Amino acid sequence: MPMRRVAVTGKRLRISLTVGALSRHTGTMIVAIGTDMVDVARFEGLMDTVPNLARRLLTDAEATACAGSAQSLAARFAAKEAVVKAMGSALAQAGRRAPAGWRFTEIEVEGGRGTAPRITLHGVAARAAADLGIGRWHLSLTHEAGLSQAFVVAEATDRETAPPPQAPGAEFAG
Repeated sequence: MPMRRVAVTGKRLRISLTVGALSRHTGTMIVAIGTDMVDVARFEGLMDTVPNLARRLLTDAEATACAGSAQSLAARFAAKEAVVKAMGSALAQAGRRAPAGWRFTEIEVEGGRGTAPRITLHGVAARAAADLGIGRWHLSLTHEAGLSQAFVVAEATDRETAPPPQAPGAEFAG
């Protein structure tokens, strides 16, 4: 374990770093990120006025886990939108079009109070993610001041199936 001494305001401070743990590559890579924010009151109004909207957006398990909480419902919708944005970015990066026939219910947010939220994909969405080499999703949800926000990271665990990296500035090439 290498040691490095750093002088701070005339005193010595010992900082130990484990270089091996910091430099070792785990074989994973971030394919894409996505984020979305939902106004809870607006979303609740849409759920009340648009017939069958909840059934088109949420699985039965999600609806049950939310127990009618507009804040929780909005957060799950934000997570689904964030996944769609991440998938869209990954598809564009790979030069592919979005697959036809997917539905919001194929993007499921699992977990309830006291457990970390998780993304599980089904059907067309799952196949598209697998084709992009996405093997794991990371999800963070938050609520504040009448807003629900989600942030997702799509991670490829198999570098062989991950989309090739894009050259810097290539997104601006004509």
